[in-house]
Amino acid sequence: MLKKILFAILLCGHICCARAETLSEPMPEAQPSAIQIPVCEDAAFKQKVMSTVESYFDEKPISSTMDHRQRMLKLKGLHGFETLKVSAFEPQQNYLVAKALVELKINKHLTDKDIVLCRQTGDVKAPVYLVAYPEDNHFRVHLINLDDNVTDYEKIFFLYP
Repeated sequence: MLKKILFAILLCGHICCARAETLSEPMPEAQPSAIQIPVCEDAAFKQKVMSTVESYFDEKPISSTMDHRQRMLKLKGLHGFETLKVSAFEPQQNYLVAKALVELKINKHLTDKDIVLCRQTGDVKAPVYLVAYPEDNHFRVHLINLDDNVTDYEKIFFLYP
């Protein structure tokens, strides 16, 4: 009887240890090094942003002269982007960006090193942010703050390159 109990304890310990080893295996990381990483200051990247913004605005009807003016000012103001450190980003800077970063880290298992964060340059009240991360064989780039009526960061995006 004692041999059976010792065997059961030994077997249970072996199963628990084996289970713990399988749970502690790291999740596979995205390999952004094989993909062209977006550079916020790059002309080709900016061109892709501009074409996405223009096509987004073309799909939305203009309801007033004020809307038309706001769109023109947004397009004119998108002359450049600067790179920000994801680890240094504070939620007070922009809650929509902070929400997107948290969701990407939790849902997509990304780290700060996997994410590229860009902010519109210039003196603007609500700058447009770009959040890019590796997905399959490209980067998915989300535009945040482009449209005041869109609070879901996944609504406006493009694939790069």
